[in-house]
Amino acid sequence: MKNIIVFTLVFCTSLFTGLSAQQSDPAVATVQEAITTFFAYDAVGYGNYFAEDGELINPMGMRMQGRPAMIQSHIGYFKSLEGQTGHASFSAEKVQYLSPTIAAVTLNVDANSTNAAGEEVSAIKGVVMAILKMDGNNRWVIHGFQVTPVVSFAPPTEG
Repeated sequence: MKNIIVFTLVFCTSLFTGLSAQQSDPAVATVQEAITTFFAYDAVGYGNYFAEDGELINPMGMRMQGRPAMIQSHIGYFKSLEGQTGHASFSAEKVQYLSPTIAAVTLNVDANSTNAAGEEVSAIKGVVMAILKMDGNNRWVIHGFQVTPVVSFAPPTEG
């Protein structure tokens, strides 16, 4: 009986994992992996998700053109975050294929950073829009990436 329960758990877990993998879109997954790598504070890893001539517009409106510029600017930024950990969660994923090799991905990102004591030091809600192209190795790379912060406003009151 114990073996049947273990087999059932393993089978159901592998089935669920397989279904999840089939349901995840590779272009969306590329953008999510890039953002996850960003919150691991890995400048080179993050930069490698971009095309050599890719462009990034960060939440403050700064534009970075080209993978080397992105990596260099993030090395200093991530160094300033030493002692912190970051985490991002995703929702409202949407992908539109403009051609078999060009995709537009939009997703909502909720992110936070905590210090060494486990206290939240920053949080951001944002919308990410990315344009990806398939490279010569059949891998999605990001050509354009823009992060727009989401700000909550109180609804107007009638007066």
